[in-house]
Formats: sequence, structure tokens, C-alpha cells
Amino acid sequence: MKVFSKFIFLFCVAASFCSFFISISLAEEPLITEEMQYAQNAKQYFAIADYYKAMMEYTKALKIEKTPDIYTGRGKSKFELGNYKGAIDDFSKSLNIKITPEAYIERGKAWLLLRKYDYAISDFSDSLKIEKTDFAYALRGETYFEIEDYKSAAEDFTKALKIMQNAYIYALRGQTYQILEKYEEALDDYTKAIEIEDNEFYRQLRARLYAELEETSLSAADNGYIDLLNSDYNEAVINFTKALDGKEDSKLYELRADTKLIMKDFKEAVEDYTKSLSIKKNADVYVKLAETKMQMQKMKGALEDYTMSLKVKKNPEVYLKRGDIRYKLKDYSGAAEDFSESLKIKNSKEAVIKKINAMLKIKHYEEVKTFILEQLKFLETADLYEFLGESEQELRDYKNALESYTKSLSMQETASVFFKRGNLNEIFLNNNEQALQDYTQAIELEKKVNDFKAKNNLKVLYEKRGKLYAKTGKHDLAEADKGYLKIVKGAYLNESAIADFTRSLNIKENADIYISRGNSKLKIQAYDGAVDDFKRALSLKESADAYAGIGQAYFFLGNYQESLNNLMKSLELDKNSSVYILRGQTKELMNDDDGALSDYTEAISLDKKRAYYFVRSNLYEKTMRNDLAEADRGNIRFILENYKGAIEDYTKSLEIQEHAFVYALRGRAKELIGDNDGALSDYIKAVDMEKKGTYCYLRDELLKKMGQSKKLEFELRKIENLISEAV
Repeated sequence: MKVFSKFIFLFCVAASFCSFFISISLAEEPLITEEMQYAQNAKQYFAIADYYKAMMEYTKALKIEKTPDIYTGRGKSKFELGNYKGAIDDFSKSLNIKITPEAYIERGKAWLLLRKYDYAISDFSDSLKIEKTDFAYALRGETYFEIEDYKSAAEDFTKALKIMQNAYIYALRGQTYQILEKYEEALDDYTKAIEIEDNEFYRQLRARLYAELEETSLSAADNGYIDLLNSDYNEAVINFTKALDGKEDSKLYELRADTKLIMKDFKEAVEDYTKSLSIKKNADVYVKLAETKMQMQKMKGALEDYTMSLKVKKNPEVYLKRGDIRYKLKDYSGAAEDFSESLKIKNSKEAVIKKINAMLKIKHYEEVKTFILEQLKFLETADLYEFLGESEQELRDYKNALESYTKSLSMQETASVFFKRGNLNEIFLNNNEQALQDYTQAIELEKKVNDFKAKNNLKVLYEKRGKLYAKTGKHDLAEADKGYLKIVKGAYLNESAIADFTRSLNIKENADIYISRGNSKLKIQAYDGAVDDFKRALSLKESADAYAGIGQAYFFLGNYQESLNNLMKSLELDKNSSVYILRGQTKELMNDDDGALSDYTEAISLDKKRAYYFVRSNLYEKTMRNDLAEADRGNIRFILENYKGAIEDYTKSLEIQEHAFVYALRGRAKELIGDNDGALSDYIKAVDMEKKGTYCYLRDELLKKMGQSKKLEFELRKIENLISEAV
């Protein structure tokens, strides 16, 4: 009988070997000997996958002192470099000094790759005499599998599974049972693997066995799931429908609904979720049904479904979701109750903030204050102090409100808190100078945000500050704020804004206002006048913005050399992403493509904006570097949170030419859509290619997130791959 061959992936060293800890006594720092220093260096090199340097450092340590740990470390380095005989020699020397299960396992792995199966089995067995581990049993089982002793292999996989439930070992035992023609046991193992970790590999194993056993509908179900994972949604629907032929299965209806939801066929998704729930009540399916109705703007229907989900199972996240709907429906009391219920199950900052917002809406200020003070006993955050200040202000406790806003700003500076404190200082505490400072700080922060809300906030802030300037006799600045307000309101008011800035400058010269008038002149294409204003600003003070303005004006006047000179001066004073972009565009027009690419890359390193990636991708395409152009298109989609689209672009890039950083980017995108296996594979490829350890962190953090079971699978797959290469 034909058996589906094992998937082989390229894997590097396990994350457990990438951790290095040095114990330090608080009383007295221990003396670091030369041998210890070499060993520490070796471990650090090993952690970043630089195995050659690790081996050399271990060799230096061994010249000073021969210890079992150092022999084992050097053996592992040689193993990673493919020097299995040299590794065996080191593990043997380690074992001659001290018997350890680790050295037996490592030597057994090397024997296995040299196809010395008897020796490998002997070493794994000796390790098991000292310590019974799932890893040793699994490796011995793998060795028995290689020599076609399937009965012994199955026994060892079973022993490994008694120590730890592991999806991959279930799959290995399933394949072993399949060879032994124990089909029910094989199917059971594949199913258990899927229950632990539902992925394409395990589904394919089971689907192919179902097909061989002529279980057509069951095979179709697994194939549908594989289609869903591979984003082939039409085929997935066809397969799920085939699997449902003459059969009522709640899970299959759910999976078909999931597929239709992705396809934005909301009506049919609702029908399938409803059918699934009519067969079996499931809290998670009620949540999916509610979220589908939210997409259809059926808020009340979604509210009912969240309620049904909570009747089946109390879940803090579902209470939050139901609370959100109640908040949107202006049922603030109901929302506050839901957020409170969520907090009873799980204390989370999100639930705390949402409860406070709901309580503020129903003006329960005293309750809000009491609740916040209780929360501050456990965790102090800027937003909690902001809310405390807001409630104290409503309760006319202005002194404490001021202290709370100030405390919030000491932890995190935000425009909203500066505005609230400014308003408090102006209206209730009559501290106009401090109010002006607060409004100015709020304006500077809002100017850094380019969205509709920030624009509206700036309108309010310029108006308030302008009136307060006039009230306090600062008429030059009041006139300037009229100009700023007009600029925020729309480009069509730039000429009127210039008049306001001119009135301000006639009262008193100010470098910043000259720069603002110069920028307004740029917008109406009065480039010569803009240059004059920027130069006047520079006569009052040196300014990166003024040099940048001159550079921009000369760019539009076609004087690229003068543009370049001034942009260079601007960047010497302040590294600004938009100035790098403009200088890059100037260089591109002067046929300095490499210089332009360098500037675009600098801009991106400072601010990862879509527009910057777009500019760079166009230049990459123009200079025939299509692999990097595709990578930048992927970056644009990544920023837009279109991770599947980003993966497509990164894949196109890698098909043209492989780059470690593109594998890392694709891995991150896969991780964000929940494809941890795919992400791990890409991180490992990035580590293998780059060799400096830059991407070890991504790989190791993912392994940590995936747990000990995944680390074991990681090691076993790595051994399988090496066996395959050795053969």
C-alpha cells in the first residue's frame, strides 16, 4: 500500500538552545575565568546560528580546561556544521568524563544521520535509562521507522505520547499504523493530531487515507479544509457541500459558513451558522454569527447572538463585544454592566477603560472616581489618570484634577490631556500662560497626526489659542493663529492665511511665522516669494524647516542643485523622512538612482509610510530590481493590514530572488493571520540565509508562543530533514 511520505522542512537549531543565562550573586560577582569567557562567547555565537565561530570558541576553552559541557557544546556546533563524525568524537569525550542523557541523545542523532542505526538506538536507549523523555522515545521511534521496524517504532511513539501529547508524534504514529495496515488506529491518530493542531499537513494525511479507504465524504471534508487554508474558497465550498451530501454535521456547516463569510456572502454564512447551531449549540459559533450580522449592520440581531453565546459559556471577550454593541446603541448602563462582568472573569485594561467611558456617559462621576482609584492601586497608567482628572473636574475638584492631568502627562504626553489641562487652566484656574503652553503642546502633537480627527482637533485648538492670545494682548500671535486655522480648514484659504501671517509679521517679526507664510506661498506656487520668506526666517534663526522650504521651492523652480544643497543643510539639522524623500526625488531627476534609493531607504527607516514604499518600489522597478519592487508592494499591503496580499507580493519577490529579510517579512505576515507553521518555516529560512542572528528573535519568540510541544516537533522535523539529505 502506498503511504503518503512525510513532509520535510528546513529547520535550524531549537529555541531552547538560544537561551543563555549567567548566574550572578548579589553578594559578590564571581570571577569569570578565561575558559568560562570562551564558553560564554561560544554559546552566544551558537544562539545566533554562527556555528563555526561557536566551535572555534569552544576549542579555545578546551585548551584551558576539558569539561563535559564544553565537549558537548562543541559537538553540537560540529553537528550543525554537518561534521557528524567530529560531533560523535566530542560527545564520546564528554561521556567519558560524565554520563549525561543530553550527550547520549546528541550522539544518537549523529549516529542516526550517519545511518548507524544500531548505535543510534543504543544511545537513545542509554539516555532513556537515565531519564525517560518524549524526545528520546520519539527519536528512537524515528530510528526504528528508518529500519522499517514499524512495530517497535509505534511502541516508542506511544511511550513518547504518554509523556507529552504532541500533534506531530501522533502523525508519525499514524503513518506507522498506516504501514502496518491498522487503518482505524491511523485515522484516530491523524484526528488527534488535528484536534491538537489543525493544519494542512495533518489534514492531508487523513484526507489521503480516507480517499484510499473510499470514504469520499470524509475525504472531501478534509480537502475542503485544505482549500480553505490555501484561500481557494470556491473549491472549499464545493468540497464542504460534497461532504454534507446526505449528512448533517455542525462542524461542516460552520466551516462552510466560515468560507462564505470570507467571500463576503453574509446571507448564506448566516444560514450555515444557523444550521450548525440547530444541530449543536456552540458558544464560538454564536459569536461568529453575531460578527457576521455586525457586517450586515444588524446590531440588535448580533446583540441577541452574543447573549446566546454567553448562555452557553461565560467569556470575558464576548462580554466586551456585547458591551461594545450596547455602547453603540447608547445603552450605556447595559454596556457598563457587560464590561463589569468581563472584569469579574478576567481583569484587563481594555475592559477597565471601556467601563470608565460608559460610566462617564451616564455621568456617574463619583462612581468613576472611586473605581479609578481602586484600579490605580494595582496599575498606574496615563489614561487612568486622564479619566481621574476628567471625573474630578466634573466634580469641581479642580486642584486634584490639575494634579491628575499632570501625572498623566508625566507618563505619556497626549494632545487630549494637554487640551483638557489647558481648558482647566484657562476657564477654572485663570492661569492663561500655562493654558497657552498646554494648547501649544496639544497643537504640536496633533500636527504629527495626519487624519480627519486630528484636523478637526487642530481647528478647535487654533481657535481657542488664538482667542486666548488676543485676550492676553498677544495680537501678533492671534493673527498668526487665524492664518493657521484657515490653512487647516482648506488649501483654498491659503491666500487669506498669507494675509493673516503678514499682519502678524507687521506687528512683530517671527521666524516660525515667516516659515508658515513661506509654506502657504509654496501651496499657491509663489515659489520666489516662498524663498524670500524662508531666507528671512534663517536671518532670525537657523532652521531645518526653512532650509527644507527653500529646497522644495528650488525643486519646483527646476534648480535641482540649489534644492539639493538646501535639503542637505536641512538634514544636517534634523533627520526628517519627508525631506529624505524630496532629496531622493531630486537625485532621481539628476540621474543619481543609487543616491535616490539610499535616501528613500533612510526615509523608510524613519517613517514606514505607504507613499515612501511606493516611491521606492517605482525606482526599483525602473532600475530592473523587480524582486525588491515586489517586496515594497508587500510592505505597502502590510501597512494596510492586508496581510494575505502582502504574503502574495513577498512570495513574488522571493520567486525572483531570495532575500532573508523578505522571508522574515513574509513570516511576520503569516504569523499575523495565524499561520504559525508557515511563519516558523519562513523565519527559519531567514535565519539560515542571514547567519548573523538578526532573525533568531522572531523564530524563538514564535516557538515560545507555540509551546514545548512545538519545540519538540521542530527538533524532530529537523532530524527528518537531515536524514533525507544524508540519504
